[in-house]
Amino acid sequence: MNYFSDLEDYIDTLSCHGIPESEILITETKIGKLPKALHEFYLKYGTCEINQAFHVILSPQELMFFTQHDVPNHPVTNNQTVYLKFGVAWNKDSEWAIKKEDMRVDNPEVYSWQKGYPDVINPISPTGISLSESLCSIIIANEDYL
Repeated sequence: MNYFSDLEDYIDTLSCHGIPESEILITETKIGKLPKALHEFYLKYGTCEINQAFHVILSPQELMFFTQHDVPNHPVTNNQTVYLKFGVAWNKDSEWAIKKEDMRVDNPEVYSWQKGYPDVINPISPTGISLSESLCSIIIANEDYL
């Protein structure tokens, strides 16, 4: 399935290149197989300047696992859900991730959290959109910052 068909014409005008499969496989050896949508995104658009223009889509080497206990000021619970962070907002007050347990899903749901004012962290919560939709949204939001 082509998760990024809506972006193809636009991104092709930016002379983007993908990340070599061998580099993606190095990351997958370390952290596990990436969801198909993220793997495909990196293969097609992984080195695009637009990925870093405003909001940041992390490179495969920058992907990281965390639990909600790693999020400053997050409400303490017994929930030990592990997430894989793939994106960060321009001002670092929002981040996007998928559940580690969902990495085997081709196009999993995205979770986010946002730093409120003053220094309050909103709980990690589902966004209601898929990984591919989130990646496309980040690219579109970044468009004005190239």
